[in-house]
Amino acid sequence: MRNVTNMFNRQRKALIYLTALFVLGWGFTPFKAVFLGLALGTVGAVLTHVTHARFNLRFGDAVVNGTKLRNTGFMTRVAIAVLAVMLALEYPAYISFYATIFGLITIYIVIMIDFLVFELLLPRKKRGEKDES
Repeated sequence: MRNVTNMFNRQRKALIYLTALFVLGWGFTPFKAVFLGLALGTVGAVLTHVTHARFNLRFGDAVVNGTKLRNTGFMTRVAIAVLAVMLALEYPAYISFYATIFGLITIYIVIMIDFLVFELLLPRKKRGEKDES
């Protein structure tokens, strides 16, 4: 379970850095609507990622303890995404709709990059893990 927690923490940290980068882009470039949309979408991605991480950890505990879960958090994640899109549609002069959508899917790009780096490119010994054999 520790490995999963480390993975979620790495991914959340990368998303927060991306959000900070997008906020800097909003503050210092003339593409304010695009960077604000990216920042809004990435904040939504961070929130959905935290919700998903909590569910995965609770699910693992439920499997170990033999109990059932009440919900999966799906509606919460959908509501966060819908709220971000509604804000982008309500204020199109300030927030780019397409950038918001791209910001919402940045989590999947971060997950793929994290998987490539930590599972395929770095050997287990370099990551500090013990061999399972």
